[in-house]
Amino acid sequence: MTWITLALGVVVAGYLAIAVAAPHTPKLILEGYPALVWPTRGSFANVMGAPQNAAENSVITAKTPLPSSLTDTGGTSALLIYQRGQLMFEHYSNNFNGQTRFNSFSMVKSLVGILVLKAQAEGKIKSLNDPLGAYLVSGAAPELLATPLQAFLDMKSGLVMEPDAEEGMKPLEVSASKIYSRVFGDMAKLHANGLAPMLNDLRVKLGQADAFSYQNVNTAILGAVLEAVYRQPLQDILSEKIWRSAGAASAYWRMDNAATGVSAYCCLYARAADWLRVGVFLHRNGAPGDPFLPEPLWRRFMGDDLSDAQVRAGAYADHARHDVLDRPGEALQGRFVYFLGSGGQMTYIMPEKDLVVVRFAKRMTPLHSLLYNLARAGIIAN
Repeated sequence: MTWITLALGVVVAGYLAIAVAAPHTPKLILEGYPALVWPTRGSFANVMGAPQNAAENSVITAKTPLPSSLTDTGGTSALLIYQRGQLMFEHYSNNFNGQTRFNSFSMVKSLVGILVLKAQAEGKIKSLNDPLGAYLVSGAAPELLATPLQAFLDMKSGLVMEPDAEEGMKPLEVSASKIYSRVFGDMAKLHANGLAPMLNDLRVKLGQADAFSYQNVNTAILGAVLEAVYRQPLQDILSEKIWRSAGAASAYWRMDNAATGVSAYCCLYARAADWLRVGVFLHRNGAPGDPFLPEPLWRRFMGDDLSDAQVRAGAYADHARHDVLDRPGEALQGRFVYFLGSGGQMTYIMPEKDLVVVRFAKRMTPLHSLLYNLARAGIIAN
């Protein structure tokens, strides 16, 4: 029994050492890496949805199998397609169904981005060129407070908290330096404790302003701005402005370990069908006679202000991503805007094709191939 006692002592001592050096870490260890589906460990805020009728709440099984011509290298869990005014395709793989609430990971960032445009449309924000300090009162560094809101929307604020952030939040199957950064670094502190305790310590990296750097903290700051201008929790803003209006059912948004607010950059657990509803709502710019955004702002979010060269290069603007289908010999062609999660979560919107595609999966697949393959299989129209 002696070696067991010694081993336990080492474990306890190590845990206590971590707790002293990085008090946020035990909370993250207890919560674990964000799960792919609900329910999961942690604290969550309810994003209130629209009333659902019995049919919508019924468990929908995999009623449409993936065609054999569509090679599923990414482990698709759910695939839904809306086109020309109707649901064209709905597939769930084994162990998943219409009531499964999937983790959005970073897809939710795009909703925060368009909510900032909504705040501008409603006069809560006068201009996206206004400095952060005009809306967020704090003792933060002057150069941070002087940074325009647009810079946070475009991930060009000069904040660099995660050196490998473009990879997204992935499991810790990485180098020791990356593990150290994610467990003990500023991103881990943000994920555990929220933005408020660290806001005054954030520093804009000299020489990085105007350079693209995909950082979760940018979304956290925009979430704080939205809460300040609306004087509501972010989950209630999303519910009121988008979620309920789209007809989506209630969802669950991860809160920091202190339960002081939601993680604006990650982890909204919602049904795939509700992401499709939200995608259609944004694609249509709200409801007939009740636009979500003024036409110029909506067209901007859909990428109309971006040049062909920018889109071909893969553009990031207003917290949304933009690309184009232009492969020679393919029937399906055109621009699209998309919301991206770190592990195969995707919402595609092609306004010109009246097309919205939602996919949840275990891992990424090539960006364009899914749409090309669906078109080849005759599931979506050209």
